[in-house]
Amino acid sequence: VQEHRDYLASSKKLEELRSQRRKQEFLEAVEEEVGRRLKALVEGNPTLIATLEKVAIKDAEPFSSAINFLESFHGADGLLGSLFGKEE
Repeated sequence: VQEHRDYLASSKKLEELRSQRRKQEFLEAVEEEVGRRLKALVEGNPTLIATLEKVAIKDAEPFSSAINFLESFHGADGLLGSLFGKEE
């Protein structure tokens, strides 16, 4: 085990692996926070509620419905602005 660790350290592979892991941790943290904010933003959204009902009874397809819902948010007051605006 130590021999392998020494190889990784000498070849800079260990540093690369740690760097990749830190990047992945960062992306996971961003994804988690965006998901939390998105859920809070849309939980009471009447358009989303109606879309969810349509998906539940198979009147709408989940993936395209999600894309259409997300595309309905545009501009400064759109989804990203709402997600990353000042929290109260």
